[in-house]
Amino acid sequence: IFSYGEIDVRCHSSKWKFAIVLARQYVAKVQGYVQEFIETFGNEGIRVFPLLLAVPPASNQGHNPKAPFVGTLSERVTATKELNHALDQACCESESSGNLITVRYTGKETWSFAEVDNNSFISKTSESTICDSYKISGSLNPALSDGHVHVRSELCGPVHECVRRNILKLLSLNSQNNEHKQILKRR
Repeated sequence: IFSYGEIDVRCHSSKWKFAIVLARQYVAKVQGYVQEFIETFGNEGIRVFPLLLAVPPASNQGHNPKAPFVGTLSERVTATKELNHALDQACCESESSGNLITVRYTGKETWSFAEVDNNSFISKTSESTICDSYKISGSLNPALSDGHVHVRSELCGPVHECVRRNILKLLSLNSQNNEHKQILKRR
């Protein structure tokens, strides 16, 4: 499982103006890592199913001078959505590219359970007040936070289930491909 983290958007949100370019580069890098692993002596015949985890929601909670917040929360929420959309697109492209290493994506809805999901938190106040309250639609729901930028681990069951479903799907597809190859060999 590979993942861009919340920190990548928090500190580098200006990069996501070119989200699709970065997502394609990231998918290519993952394919390279997997290829290198497979070609390492002793790993011959090992099947690897790379899976990209969606980027978690942006937050204004916590303070780390080594990894400061860049841009407004609203800008980082937008950047996170754009990056997740671009990762989805890049992984779909990897599936249809003919590359032997297909990179799958958990889906941009992976973390939706942890987001402020509507404007119900937002009263008729200014943007700065909204940012100060950490309750922008699409941002990390403060009630689910560890007090910093993470979803509390005991609440990540939906993410675990999403990863589990994707792994089972990959194993099922691999099994079907193997069965198909066996049938073709018999002919």
